[in-house]
Amino acid sequence: MTEMIKNRFLYPLGYSSVKIDPFDYIVFTKFLVNINKVYAMLCTIIVLLMTTAFSCVHAKIDISWNYDKHGTDWPDKCFSGLRQSPINLLSEWEYSPNLNPIEFKNYCNATFNSTRIYNKGTTVSMKMENSIKRHMPHMYGAWLVGKYYVSELHFHWGSKEVGGSEHMINGKRLDVELHIVHKLQDLNAGAEQNSSGIAVVGILFEISRGKNMQPFFKTIFDSVTKVKKHNHGSYIPYMDLCPILSNVDLTDYFIYNGSLTTPDCREGVTWIVFRHPLKIFPNDAFKLWSLRDYRGKQLSNNFRNVMPLNNRKVYHFKGNAHFIKRLQLN
Repeated sequence: MTEMIKNRFLYPLGYSSVKIDPFDYIVFTKFLVNINKVYAMLCTIIVLLMTTAFSCVHAKIDISWNYDKHGTDWPDKCFSGLRQSPINLLSEWEYSPNLNPIEFKNYCNATFNSTRIYNKGTTVSMKMENSIKRHMPHMYGAWLVGKYYVSELHFHWGSKEVGGSEHMINGKRLDVELHIVHKLQDLNAGAEQNSSGIAVVGILFEISRGKNMQPFFKTIFDSVTKVKKHNHGSYIPYMDLCPILSNVDLTDYFIYNGSLTTPDCREGVTWIVFRHPLKIFPNDAFKLWSLRDYRGKQLSNNFRNVMPLNNRKVYHFKGNAHFIKRLQLN
């Protein structure tokens, strides 16, 4: 029995008739162990190389365009589309009394916990996750086909020399423009593929040294300083959208059908742009100007040039007392 056990140890494949020196077997076993270690290391290196290649491909897709020429060199529908955004908005445009008012719900009843702020290399973005208080903010009315829920916020800005809003008002470009992106209810995941799946609220800002500043924006702009470089992210511990729309003149806005203002410039986007700007401190604008793009350069003047109207209807809505009573931010 002892000899059988010895043979099974020395000759594990069962060839007990082949005489192998025990010392050689131990050396061979160590050799196999080392081979396995080398194999594992090679596998790890291959996986890391594949992951890096995958990341590079996606990074290239994400940053294959820039604002150097403000969109004139962008491809595909950005060049051929007939309903592109942004546009120059004129105050004398047609007023439509039959247009239903836009109603905003839950903007003052919802707060967001740990909202992520992120430097995308082309803008700074805030992704709105599930509300921690009551229901998600949303809007409906006008010619919107349903309820549109808040999804994401981002900014466009200029530099010390030039304003950076994407939409112009009567030929004037203001300093900053905030886009509040909304996606259609029940189509949230695939809203970009739906012809009516996205609606964007545009809010303009102008630099001022006055007293009518909102502390809410200080929270956002202070967070901007934490994401100066591309791919840097941080968190805003408490996010409340109520101060934004509470200070906007909701009774005076433009509405039209347009597109995304970044590639692939997909059309079918409803734009609601409020005419009267909010105020920000010069220091807050400076925080935006201090950001860096994906090339490490100053991230400034990240706006697309205004696009031709191409016979589109743009409505300038001016509210009345009846409209004001119907506003529902809560």
